Amino acid sequence: MFALAHASSFLLRWLSTHPHVSNVHFFSDSSSSLKVIFKGTPHPSQSTSILFHTNFHRLFSTLPNLRVHISWVLGHKGIAGMKIADSLTKKAAKAKGPRLSHAASRSGPLLEIERNARSRWREHRESHPFQESSGFFPASQSIRPSLKPPKWFKTISHPDYSRYTQFATGHGYTGEYYSRFVPKNPIHCNCDQSDTIVQSRDHILRHCPLHEKGRGALRVQFPKLLNPQWSIHRLFQKSITPLLLSWLVASSAFSSTHAPRRREPPVTPNFRDPPAGVSL
Repeated sequence: MFALAHASSFLLRWLSTHPHVSNVHFFSDSSSSLKVIFKGTPHPSQSTSILFHTNFHRLFSTLPNLRVHISWVLGHKGIAGMKIADSLTKKAAKAKGPRLSHAASRSGPLLEIERNARSRWREHRESHPFQESSGFFPASQSIRPSLKPPKWFKTISHPDYSRYTQFATGHGYTGEYYSRFVPKNPIHCNCDQSDTIVQSRDHILRHCPLHEKGRGALRVQFPKLLNPQWSIHRLFQKSITPLLLSWLVASSAFSSTHAPRRREPPVTPNFRDPPAGVSL
């Protein structure tokens, strides 16, 4: 689109010294640019459309008999001028000189914002390396900063993604989290009747019988899964994430339903009084 807009600027200057020309042909191998540049509605390359329309309005106002033919051509096929144009474009991109236009497209600043955000994110990550002693966010070893969501993100439900985040960060409905941040809450796993096993992320992943469903597929992929020395950051590899998600969904791990619960003390039966509704 930028090329079309500035080609119209060149045509405007050239016809000022060649007013006898009555037919002009434009060729472009970008069908999308040809469609969008004629739009009057707002779009990311609005400035090029405005320049294109303004130039042709001036041309047709000055030369009412001028006819302009704008055609799409298959890129580089049988058009010698296309290769020449590409070569000149590459040279112009590397050359330093005055700007052809002071207008900025919407996509340009957005791209710059995205690049700056990604750059700052990566710098922050590199300046704050993961410490094994913290143990709460091993996912940072495998998940790289990206502003584009992965394919599975569009298919997963909000509750399941919430539990995936809890598993990745260690912040969730677990006794391990409660022991650090909500000490008044119970911390022992619901699978333990003796209240000796803290409900940790490792326990839920490797041993808890309440979340056995779907764990077999993880053990097949990672035979050392039950080894406490095996780091769980490997579960956050791109190729493994769908398998991890399937286990979270099947086992309901890290949901509020399985948060540690207080056990009520057993009620001592009273054998002196008759059961309710029974008279002696």
